[in-house]
Amino acid sequence: MDGNYNGKPKAFFDLTNKDLEKHPQQSDDRLTDKIFGFISANLNNNLFSKVEKLQICTAFANVKITKETFENGIETITGTYKDIEKIYQCFQDLLQKKQENTEFSHSGLNGSLEFDEKEFSISVSSAQYEYFNHVCLRKIEELKQRFCIRIDCSDNSDGTISLHFIALRDGCQVEKAYQSYVSLFQKVIEDWSQEVIELPDQSRVGDIAKILNEKYKRILTKKTTNSLILRGPKQELMEVKKQLKYIKKEQVASPVALAIQTHRRTNGIEVDFNQLQLCRELIEKDIKEIEQKYLVSKQLRNTKGLKVNIIFTPKADLDLSKHAYEHFIVAFQRAVSNLIKKIINLKDFHPSGKLRSIIDSLTNQFCDVSFQMVDETLSISGLPSRVMDAEKHLNLLLGSDLSHMRNVAIDSYSERKDSDLARENSFPVKKSETAAIEDQKAICPICLEIPTKKKTLDKCKHEFCEQCLRTAMSHKPVCPVCNTPYGVVIGDQPHGRMTHHCIPDRLPGYRCGTIVIDYSIPDGVQGAKHPNPGQRFQGAQRRAYLPDDDEGRDILHLLKKAFDQKLIFTIGQSRTTGTSNTVTWNDIHHKTSMHGGSQSFGYPDHEYLKRVRDELKAKGIQ
Repeated sequence: MDGNYNGKPKAFFDLTNKDLEKHPQQSDDRLTDKIFGFISANLNNNLFSKVEKLQICTAFANVKITKETFENGIETITGTYKDIEKIYQCFQDLLQKKQENTEFSHSGLNGSLEFDEKEFSISVSSAQYEYFNHVCLRKIEELKQRFCIRIDCSDNSDGTISLHFIALRDGCQVEKAYQSYVSLFQKVIEDWSQEVIELPDQSRVGDIAKILNEKYKRILTKKTTNSLILRGPKQELMEVKKQLKYIKKEQVASPVALAIQTHRRTNGIEVDFNQLQLCRELIEKDIKEIEQKYLVSKQLRNTKGLKVNIIFTPKADLDLSKHAYEHFIVAFQRAVSNLIKKIINLKDFHPSGKLRSIIDSLTNQFCDVSFQMVDETLSISGLPSRVMDAEKHLNLLLGSDLSHMRNVAIDSYSERKDSDLARENSFPVKKSETAAIEDQKAICPICLEIPTKKKTLDKCKHEFCEQCLRTAMSHKPVCPVCNTPYGVVIGDQPHGRMTHHCIPDRLPGYRCGTIVIDYSIPDGVQGAKHPNPGQRFQGAQRRAYLPDDDEGRDILHLLKKAFDQKLIFTIGQSRTTGTSNTVTWNDIHHKTSMHGGSQSFGYPDHEYLKRVRDELKAKGIQ
């Protein structure tokens, strides 16, 4: 039944809700919406043009266009009482301006469309806009490219966001883009809802948010200190709430177990015990970081000879020991490359018996420095700062300054000049002596001995024992000193596809567009290199973001190279969901969100590009 709106004549539009006439003028909005539900209104086609009706009606994102014809444009709309009332007021103001002969952007029912940059605008809820952008990013980008427009955003004080549709050049179809965007927005938001879920265990909020974002692609999960904000279709939100109730009950009793099985190094990694002692000051910091980052504990197990096994044992069901070993190998090689050896001739300086007691005293005092006496020559090995301290104590114990003694050799495994070494050490190096000791400077950085079978790397020219180098290269085909890659590192990533495209939207902290990377790994069967050959694995769809500047494009090139060498992904057990036989990241970190900072795997994060470049270099990609 048609009725009049609020006592007004039926000039603007007719309302089809039969109870509309009976509502009180000052009723509460929420109560009114409960009474009426949704109201349908028929627009008067004789008073307003198609463009005028389009502009006003689509400015309210929650109002649905239920009838639209080519001849008249929008004819019928449906929405809440509150929205229909606002639309009525807009039409009333427009009609009043027309009567006062005030031009309102357009004239004539079928006149040509002339617009400025602010003509096509829409205000939407910031929460709804964030959700819409999350689930429809690709469609929005396609729309902008198809109609050659850009969409500018501005925040309003009332919690809404204004979107302005602007042509990039002449002849762009701004009106069609505007209509398409509004239509898509209304379709997505039609069944939209929001829930706030409190979680008793604050430490699990981030993990649960990752699980939900991976499993439910149509739900946007945001985390606060002790709760989750869920946005998405009502039916899916109900399903998520049921699962979260189950998780909350488990949290009260005991933490959720994530049982992960990986190929563990049962015997650990064998290293030289003396080297481990010498670089203890550096390596202990890395081991603490490894234990915290990968939830493991370090154990030492003696083997035959002067070797020791480093074993990382998982502290919980989450087994990340594989990554702990990889981290340790890089850290240990870097630490060993900092060791130096100094050789001092002590001939005729002291009786051998007293000199031996002095060396024993130094050995007890400096457990991270090696003292070796061969005939009348003393070699001191260790980190530069510790070797320098040992020299000072040797001066004190001998009761004399050794600077007048002839320095037989100063060996440093960094590529410094003789003049630099002379300034940094208490023993001056004479030009005539450098030529005599040149042959002794090629000491292997791994075993700290003169190599019997010397092997020189082609690119970086670092020299090693052939056997030491072969052992190091078996772990990773890069130089143990500088990480220069040798050969092509091939991973176990399953077959997939990597694509990218650029969008004009800016990442926080950057003044350029954005590179959007899409990875697609289909489901398949595991091969010989994978944890469970012959078993099926679950594929993955991932999206990541980079700034569209010179450095971002360079990182994109490196990521493409890593993807081609099968290094971006691996098959294992998800660190967030605990799902086994699934495609997971392979320790090359990606920004999977445009916003939220590093805690949400998004921007701003000004150190990210440097970190990911280092991670790529560690895998031989540069």
